Amino acid sequence: MATYGLEYSEIYARVQDYANITNITGSAAKAKKAVNDAVRKIAAERRWLALRRQGTITPIASTQVYALTGLTGFNYPVRCYYISNGIEQDIQIVSEQEWSQSYDNDSNGTPEIAAFLDISDATKVYFSLRPSSAFVALYSTIYIDYDKKPTELSSDTDVPEIPNTNNQMAIVY
Repeated sequence: MATYGLEYSEIYARVQDYANITNITGSAAKAKKAVNDAVRKIAAERRWLALRRQGTITPIASTQVYALTGLTGFNYPVRCYYISNGIEQDIQIVSEQEWSQSYDNDSNGTPEIAAFLDISDATKVYFSLRPSSAFVALYSTIYIDYDKKPTELSSDTDVPEIPNTNNQMAIVY
């Protein structure tokens, strides 16, 4: 029994029960798939702090594109910034459409804009302006706050990475 929240087996059993499919062959597999689908959808909409993480990128002079290899489970960007004299300096995050229409600038300087784009099944971050050698000399790290993807539930004793039982019941409904 979980020390907090509902276990996977309890959640999918409730889905089966509420959908009145408990005695139907194969219903457990369908309920399990529905539960994982619901966890992903709800986590994306609610943006729970329990899924919030921070990663870093080391800027390289004149480089615009960076793989997010160090950002485990990256799902959505929340914030992007660097620290100057102890003060966080935001780098504005823009959509793919905004990026392609207005911000894809190949000049070097202090990054002002970041776009997180899915290219070839991998999300990468693009900066405009590209980090200049002067920027890289002053700021060795760009920070990215992000929401990670919730871990897929597979074992009956798994507990969703979302807050307490009341929120977990939203999965059932």
